[in-house]
Amino acid sequence: MSDRRSMPLLRPPAEVSPATAGTTCGADNHPSIRAQGGGVITMPVRIETHSEPIPGYRLIERLGCGGFGEVWKAEAPGGLLKAIKFVYGDLESMDNSGGARAMQEMKALERVKSVRHPYILNLERYDIIDGQLLIVMELADRSLWDRYRDCRNAGLPGVPRAELLSYLYEAAEALDFMNERYNLQHLDIKPQNLFLVFNHVKVADFGLVKVLEGTQASVTGGVTPVYAAPETLLDGQVTRFSDQYSLAIVYQEMLTGQRPYTGANTRQLIMQRLEGTPNLSVLASAEQPIVGRALSKEPAGRFPSCRDFVAALIHAGGGWRPASGAIDDTPGPLGLSAVGLLTPPNLTPDQIESTNLVRPQLVDRSLVDAAPSLRIAPDVEEHAESSAEARHEEPISAESPASSNWRTEQLGEGVLAPSLLIGLGQFGRNVLQGFRNLLVQRFPKIESLPHLRLLAVDLDPDAAVMGNTRGLASDEVLLTKLNRPGNYVKPRPGMPPLDDWIPQNLIYRIPRSGLSTGLRVLGRLALVDHAKSLAARLKRDLERITAPEAMKASDERTGLGCRTNWPTVYVVAHLAGGTGSGMFIDMAYLVRQQLRELGYDRQDVVGVLLVPPVNDPEWTDLALANTFGALTELGHFQNPAVSYRARLEERGKALEDPHPPFTRCILIPTPGDESASRSEAASLLGDFLYRELLTPLGREAEKLRMLAKPAGDQPGAITTCGLHVLAAPRRPLVRQAAARLCQELLTQWTGKSLSQQAGQIQQEVQQMLSQCQLEPQPLLDQLQASCTRELGESVPAAIARWVAPLKQMTPGGYPDPKLVHDALQQASSLLGSPEDNNSLRPSPVTVIARATMDHLVKQAGPRLLAGLLRYLDVPGYRVAGAEEAIRFASTTIEGWLKAFEQQVEGATLQMRALLERLQPELAEWDRLVKAGSRARRIPSFSTSDLIGKAAMLRYEQILHQALTSIFVSVRGKLSDQVKDLRFCRTRLSDMQKLFDDQLKSQALAQPASQEILLPPGCNTLNDAAQRTLKGITSEQMAALDVRVQKAMQRQFQPLGQLCLLPGEWPRQLQTLMLHESEHYLEQLLPHQDAAELLMQRCPPPQQLADELQSSLDEAEPLLSERPQETPSEFALLLTPNSDAGRQLASFAESLGLGVHVAAANGCEEVVCYREYGGILLGEIKQLGPAAKEAYDLACSLENVSPHSRLDIKKWQPGDKHRT
Repeated sequence: MSDRRSMPLLRPPAEVSPATAGTTCGADNHPSIRAQGGGVITMPVRIETHSEPIPGYRLIERLGCGGFGEVWKAEAPGGLLKAIKFVYGDLESMDNSGGARAMQEMKALERVKSVRHPYILNLERYDIIDGQLLIVMELADRSLWDRYRDCRNAGLPGVPRAELLSYLYEAAEALDFMNERYNLQHLDIKPQNLFLVFNHVKVADFGLVKVLEGTQASVTGGVTPVYAAPETLLDGQVTRFSDQYSLAIVYQEMLTGQRPYTGANTRQLIMQRLEGTPNLSVLASAEQPIVGRALSKEPAGRFPSCRDFVAALIHAGGGWRPASGAIDDTPGPLGLSAVGLLTPPNLTPDQIESTNLVRPQLVDRSLVDAAPSLRIAPDVEEHAESSAEARHEEPISAESPASSNWRTEQLGEGVLAPSLLIGLGQFGRNVLQGFRNLLVQRFPKIESLPHLRLLAVDLDPDAAVMGNTRGLASDEVLLTKLNRPGNYVKPRPGMPPLDDWIPQNLIYRIPRSGLSTGLRVLGRLALVDHAKSLAARLKRDLERITAPEAMKASDERTGLGCRTNWPTVYVVAHLAGGTGSGMFIDMAYLVRQQLRELGYDRQDVVGVLLVPPVNDPEWTDLALANTFGALTELGHFQNPAVSYRARLEERGKALEDPHPPFTRCILIPTPGDESASRSEAASLLGDFLYRELLTPLGREAEKLRMLAKPAGDQPGAITTCGLHVLAAPRRPLVRQAAARLCQELLTQWTGKSLSQQAGQIQQEVQQMLSQCQLEPQPLLDQLQASCTRELGESVPAAIARWVAPLKQMTPGGYPDPKLVHDALQQASSLLGSPEDNNSLRPSPVTVIARATMDHLVKQAGPRLLAGLLRYLDVPGYRVAGAEEAIRFASTTIEGWLKAFEQQVEGATLQMRALLERLQPELAEWDRLVKAGSRARRIPSFSTSDLIGKAAMLRYEQILHQALTSIFVSVRGKLSDQVKDLRFCRTRLSDMQKLFDDQLKSQALAQPASQEILLPPGCNTLNDAAQRTLKGITSEQMAALDVRVQKAMQRQFQPLGQLCLLPGEWPRQLQTLMLHESEHYLEQLLPHQDAAELLMQRCPPPQQLADELQSSLDEAEPLLSERPQETPSEFALLLTPNSDAGRQLASFAESLGLGVHVAAANGCEEVVCYREYGGILLGEIKQLGPAAKEAYDLACSLENVSPHSRLDIKKWQPGDKHRT
């Protein structure tokens, strides 16, 4: 007969929920489960569908399993749905590991069964059946991890911040409730244990929960190393702050997709937590110190509670605001609601109102529409089975748009147009980084230009980190990493069939790194694998840039006006590699599909493609073969007779489009060695895209392009272009001079001498010592006051009270020996002897003096140090000022210390002399008392005076020793600060190298297409910068220092604390200093007119004409082989909109150079642009004999293919003849 013990509970937390649906754990109905470590754990209870392990609870389906058990969905009495956890192990057999696990679970249940909270998953009962533990709990909708995966599939980096904070604040409330009310720590906080019910969090899985004894406890194992606090990993200790550490890791991972520590095993994670610093670069700068504090190695350094941690994050982001601007209490597409007011702790009503902490609309409906549905209805699932008929459904046609109402284009005379820039692979990412760097020089915050979005798509797992550190934001990088070959040989659910276009031998070429390694077919495989998330991301970005309010905001920010409301998408790739070259065509058709679905009957997709040179030994044969293959495919799909067809989803319809992938295709060849040419080409393309999108160049070139279109309207034709800019030096000069100005500031900060401030510093330090009450007399007063307060009377009064009776004589004419003995005993009890200074049982007065001393040091020491170190944050003083302040304070303290050490030594000598005098008299008193004789010599009557003087000297000795201890302690702290200041000087000096690197990067970032019009007498930009710096006065440098300091106070901790911190603060400080220096210099330096500078440089008309002709020559496109006839060719000259610019424009038109002249916005550049259109692919060398030879060689190799897909047997070559 089975042993059944039923234990109903009052709503305690539970273990797991159906959020793990979809995981497997062996055969569904097998009576045994493979345990961790390889053993088999017997499952005595019959666990299978429709069985009732507990009467009335019918099992429906397995939801998942873990290291401690498995979870089933069940129907409870009354038709209610519940979850039942079957814990591995036999509680009646404790000699095995399974039984130990079950007992651990039982102990956890005992600890949490009385805990009740709305954000803790309800546990209703548990039973022990045949020795097996069964737990019945509330059925949740899903876990936070499931929500994160939905967001990733929708093209987001993670869970939206406002939504995530609402979840984590509820989790924090539950964890703090457990901690503060029940003294419990969860110890297994991770996304899989935070469950969602409707739109609220439920904390669950308390299998590791521990009761804190005092402030800590021990844990025996089982924690998840990825999320565990270092104290639990290293020595198994648990503190009140362990769960907060785990919550901080959950926040960063769920928000950004990246954890702060990336160790591959427990040992690496422990070493990273103990010796390394967390990588918080993917977080916003305001959040980094908050998460960094929650991840402190020392538990005491973290926030007081989990709620304080989450509240700090809320304040860092300005609180929460509903996405729609109003509270929506209706369930969203995922069954979520936006109702709920969430108030962090310690906020006043005014603060709550000002931050508007209202729970946001938790799900962006546009993203949910593009995301995979959470559930498939039975009839839909049956209809979408993987059959031959399902695979060949009616394709999505370009002629049958998703929307029957096409949008209407609105044209204007401005510059701006909705634009999405997509960079594929490493080269595409580099182009976007260069574009973004140019953009932020003019518009510091790209968020202020909502009509413009960037998207870098790459296979490299480090792409997001590299993009973030080199200019791109984390949400501007989408990772499309390849999976292991096994995931494609037997495609997982959701993957379209692969065997018709990629052979298995190429699938097995996927390396462990997940990179394409130059194989175009692997680049395309990555796109197909992530097509759903790519489509969702494209749709989201296109909706954002085409929103009317986006164009309006960008126009107001720039004043450039609107050219069109029609979006243009630029696809940037290098055709020599594997990633961008393998993706670019399919990406173009994905973009076209999204544009059609959004109602745009004309899909403007521009290909910006880089090709390698031919017959250059620096470039590999595979690069040339890939280029040949990519251009062959481009020519194939640009052919009007060819339709594109591809299946990018398992159950979706095939995508078919009869139109070419690109409305305009720009080809840029790269001469020179591979690395240098790629860098130069990336710079050129970034510069070109900036001018195309944010200057009149794009508008004027489009006009000329339309005029030349009839002559160059050849099917499959391509375009190439060139750019040359004559720029006034002001902008690059400001950047370079600012970097050197920052170096000069750092030199002043770290200088070792002061001119006339030393005297003032010494006066101020003397005042600080007085205000901190660290001068000798105030310290003595406080010590004496403490003794009086603790003893109830002053020590001198007590000594007088003991000695007074000794002055009264006995009838025999001498003091009562008993009174002498009592006085000595009281003095010894209260004051001790000089030899008791190092005793383990010091006297009461010594104890009081030491306690007072510790209190005074703790109270006055930090105040003094803060006052001394404040000179680090005072312009004109900095490190040298702080050193002088500490030097003078140390000298003063040292003088006092020596004086009181001498007084202690003098008091000790006097006391010994008195004791030597007193000792014979005391011995005589003792003899008289014992002998009872009066015949001998009567002792002198100075005994009372000697005892009183000795006691007072002992009291002074104690006070003076306490004073010397205070001074020694303060001196030690000052000595430590000297070391810290040296370290601070070193850290600040090291920042000089950052600015050296900045100057080098500025030189490299200077677009190859740009020529600086230097002032007379300057041969280089460095010469001009040095000349500018010589004109900066000491007063102006002081004003800049004040400006930088104000900015630092708004963003950073005091400089002394900042220098001691690890992490990325030097680069953040560098950015701040550069920003302030550039703005300051822009106010000092006058604006310069490039046309005026050019005419000054070339005063004779003929010289000016030659200069303009030379600029046009420099702008000639770098096509490897220009055809004899170029049907669509034009040249464009943009001059400043100024008197000098109009004069230059008139002069250029009079030369008859065949150049179209237009006015630019701004006065700092003269731009020469040339474009060749109507070029056939067959006319370029990259499809010539040498490239064909490399292509044929690649085709002959067994495990290499220069094509991105192998289902097209005959590629239509690029035409070599004009129609």
